Amino acid sequence: MLVGSLRGIGLFRSRLSIEDDAHELRPRGDLFSTATRSPSLQSEWLRWRDIERERRVAWASFEYDCSLCTLTNRRGAIDLSELPTYLPCTEALWQASSAQAWQALHTHSPPAARDASLPTVLRNLLGAKPLSLTVSSWGKRLCSQIVGRLLWDLKQLEAAWISDFLGITSLHCAQRQMKESLLHAFSSLSTSMTVATTSSELIHFK
Repeated sequence: MLVGSLRGIGLFRSRLSIEDDAHELRPRGDLFSTATRSPSLQSEWLRWRDIERERRVAWASFEYDCSLCTLTNRRGAIDLSELPTYLPCTEALWQASSAQAWQALHTHSPPAARDASLPTVLRNLLGAKPLSLTVSSWGKRLCSQIVGRLLWDLKQLEAAWISDFLGITSLHCAQRQMKESLLHAFSSLSTSMTVATTSSELIHFK
């Protein structure tokens, strides 16, 4: 019911792949670039908060779905292609106490801290490329949930004996390579989160 309701209001939308969605509002880059010349910085900040809040609701629901998967050993209700295109911003930016603080934090924040693209982060992770340390801690934890979901899918393929039914012996090799890449991604995420500088980062790591 929760997922269906979120789909109904547009927080989850089916796509062919986890790629940039032209229909999703591109909040941070556009808003921040116009914030300094906006007649009302306060209104720009409030609009940004509304967009970020919706994204955080979607991501929190995805994590809840992942928890149910673990407890029930069932496939999740949310498909990976429905996930938001961007990961949550850093907690410091989200918890800015005023429009002025929000603008100042953006000015000194690297792009990945405020506008991390999910496809780019996953592509770097699975390609064994260095993960940007400025990606939010929650964003890294969400990536670990996605990697876990992919590993679960591989496990289901192995349990179903798909390669034997299809007579494709090379599928086992491909699955093993994919599993190695996913486990390496897990290791990279864990390493990037070992140094916690705030309470929220420590919570996400645990």
